[in-house]
Amino acid sequence: MTTSAPLNHAQRARPALAALALAGALLICGAAPAIAQEDMTNARWRIEAIGGAPTLEPGKTHFTVLPNGQISGSAGCNSFSGAGSFKAGGVKIGPLHASQMACPRPLMEQEGRFIGALNRSVRYELRDGALILRDEAGAETARLRRQ
Repeated sequence: MTTSAPLNHAQRARPALAALALAGALLICGAAPAIAQEDMTNARWRIEAIGGAPTLEPGKTHFTVLPNGQISGSAGCNSFSGAGSFKAGGVKIGPLHASQMACPRPLMEQEGRFIGALNRSVRYELRDGALILRDEAGAETARLRRQ
């Protein structure tokens, strides 16, 4: 049977220092874990693209994630609100309720695509300052940017 001498302070600290150095290197290289994603609450997100296609008057189409589990925004012409949960990369939006104002046809068509994209979205990711919503198959449904 062999016995070992007790570890001194420097020997006990090495594993902790190595873990800290690794975590710092990952953070510097941009490999931070998904949990470190920025908070979605109270942020206003402005549309950039729907299904990969650019949008008309992007400043008019946006939403805000509220702390009570709701979202509220403008689909370009009509305002909308409803349930909206963004947690750990998963998203659940809807049902949504919208006002019923008439607008120019292209804007109304875009509204329909935007609301449809929100309803189909089941995942999200934050990349290069953009909020990317994805459907069940992983296809991009909408791309928004924090305003």
